[in-house]
Amino acid sequence: TSNRHVRDALTWWIVLRGMVLELAIGWRFSRIAEDVVFADLFDREVFEPFARRALRNVLLWMLLAVWVSFTYVGPGWAIGPLMVLGLTTITSFALAAFLLPLLGPHARLRAAKQAELARVRAAIRAARDRVLARDAGEVGGGRLGDLVAYEARVDAASEWPIETSTLLRF
Repeated sequence: TSNRHVRDALTWWIVLRGMVLELAIGWRFSRIAEDVVFADLFDREVFEPFARRALRNVLLWMLLAVWVSFTYVGPGWAIGPLMVLGLTTITSFALAAFLLPLLGPHARLRAAKQAELARVRAAIRAARDRVLARDAGEVGGGRLGDLVAYEARVDAASEWPIETSTLLRF
């Protein structure tokens, strides 16, 4: 049992150290998004490396969970409640490791969305005032309608740098 305790302590020390390193690296990687010059709501190609990093993080931590569970297979090796706690901790951390690299791009896309909404709403107000100032027979063109449609498109744009396919792979 002494060897088992040493092995358990060493395993969890390595896991916890890896978790701390993952948090630090993930946070720094996420902050790279601050250097992105132009965040386009409708073309998020610039943020694809962040999504790939997030998926790799999940894969790494889920592989670790599998490895940890296999090291405790066999009679007398695992304490059931502690094993469940350990695997739940790793799984929860994998979710955090998935989200952490995406926080920087999320903030950039949210700011870009708010700026674009402010810009289009100002244009809508100006177009509305021009339309309302005219007589009913003089109104022509679809500028106001086009702006309203564009506002709806911007408002519906996701603030996250991942697509549905990335979530399905997750």
